[in-house]
Amino acid sequence: MNTTKIASRTNFILFIAVIVGFVVVLNYLAAKFFARADLTENKVYTISDASKRIMKNLDDLVTIKVFISEKSLPSLAVNISQTIKDLLSEYKAYSGGNLNVEFLDPSDDEEIKREANSLGLQEVSMQTYEKDKQQQIMCFMGLVILYGQKKEIMPVLNNVGNLEYDITSRILKITRTEVKKVGFFFGNGKHMFMPEELAQQQQQRQEKTYNNVKKALQEQFEVKVVSDLKNGTEVPSDIATLVVAGPQSLDDREKFEIDQFLMNGGRLIALIDAVDINTSYGLNATKQAHNTGDLFTHYGARVDQNLVADASHASITYQINLQGMMWPVSSPYPLWVKIMKQGFANGNPAVSGLNSMIFTWASSVTPVAKADSAGNGITVTPLVQTTRYAQELTDYFDLNPQRRWDFNKEGKIFDMAVALNGEFSSFYAGKSIPLVSDGADTANKNAMKPAAGDATRTIIEKSPSTSLVLMGDSDFIIDGSPRENLIFMVNLVEWLTLGDNLISIRSKEIAERSIDPKLSDASRQSIRLFNMILMPLLVVVIGIGLFVRRRNIIRKGAEA
Repeated sequence: MNTTKIASRTNFILFIAVIVGFVVVLNYLAAKFFARADLTENKVYTISDASKRIMKNLDDLVTIKVFISEKSLPSLAVNISQTIKDLLSEYKAYSGGNLNVEFLDPSDDEEIKREANSLGLQEVSMQTYEKDKQQQIMCFMGLVILYGQKKEIMPVLNNVGNLEYDITSRILKITRTEVKKVGFFFGNGKHMFMPEELAQQQQQRQEKTYNNVKKALQEQFEVKVVSDLKNGTEVPSDIATLVVAGPQSLDDREKFEIDQFLMNGGRLIALIDAVDINTSYGLNATKQAHNTGDLFTHYGARVDQNLVADASHASITYQINLQGMMWPVSSPYPLWVKIMKQGFANGNPAVSGLNSMIFTWASSVTPVAKADSAGNGITVTPLVQTTRYAQELTDYFDLNPQRRWDFNKEGKIFDMAVALNGEFSSFYAGKSIPLVSDGADTANKNAMKPAAGDATRTIIEKSPSTSLVLMGDSDFIIDGSPRENLIFMVNLVEWLTLGDNLISIRSKEIAERSIDPKLSDASRQSIRLFNMILMPLLVVVIGIGLFVRRRNIIRKGAEA
């Protein structure tokens, strides 16, 4: 009996020892090799491969100081605080020891408060509910990233969905030795960058500004306005990517300078409006007397003088006069084309992670590039496409929101944005350098002369391998446009300028699961009712079934 007890105790002690040993080994491996299972489609609870790469490539110590007033946080913000801690622990695990993370609570520590203030952080106001009363509290919830003498501040950490991008982009920015430059050429078009204070004073002009896209790009790039091309000023050589943003026309010298920028290996994004939309007095459209077609056709694609309508579309809000009063009305509008996930090129990092975007009164793009006899040539990749039910207006542009469309008949797929890649030949190969206007000749307004420096300048007739993106709309990124449009544009610039380091991070949070627009209204309503009523009811029925089954099993066991 005693022998049996001793053996049992020995086995129990051995069992406990094995369990403890297993836990110790597991903790060691967990500290050594970080792993996390994330079953969500876009892996929203784990950092992306791009963030992991950037962490692994850190060559010196980066310090992140997180200031969160844990003791005074509203209950709704506690989960955010835990998410921040989990995310940063994963960053640290992949940094190879080059990331130091400190969590500091300034709630009752005046010295920590002073440190937060000295680094540029201030307390922020948050709402809390206690004893059925709404109260405002002041607390810290921000972080500072330090690298050598540089620092980046995130004053408020309230956007968990965009947190990974915000952190990774700032780490990349602060550790990078060179800041790339992106240029915008507006020419004689309607778009501009406007100072914020001026934009607030002139709300009627703000709709054509690009302030939001400029602000988004400035997180990674220096953004500059490129101008005076018509007078022979070259595109600055330090511009990595040039955006030609909706000029109404380009004179020969402007086209030449853009051409030579491309021949020098610069990346180009051309947003060309082939149809002019006027909303001042109703909705009117006319073909733009544009002269860029020959330039971009030479490179391998052209913007068509049409307007595209699609079965997948957004809604427009307009006013109607009803008994002497103006009332806002919202209705589906096929000329505001809504691109869904299947319309984005799967293999391109700039767009493959997107799920939707909207074009308002946009023209299609037609590739015309052909391979030479050796099979070489420009590679054309459609980046954004409509559904196969899309239609086009080519002559009479009826923009009436109440117009009826028939999408039951088969339409066609239109390319809305294409990327061209390869070694381009110059549009000006074998030609002379275009002259510029001679403003000094007051007697002849059409007098022309060579620009300063033309005598020593030679035309570059062949580019190294580079890229061009062509689109038939420049309004899709004006201030007030959908956030998805802005992300699409920033993705394009980053893809052309930096590669795909940050694109996968920004894009993975964007998701839309719309019902197929080709389904009838009755079918769409049936799907909604099924999701809202029948699915929860099905769960209840299954639960009741499991309960009854379990009760019967217990009853049979008791009877036996």
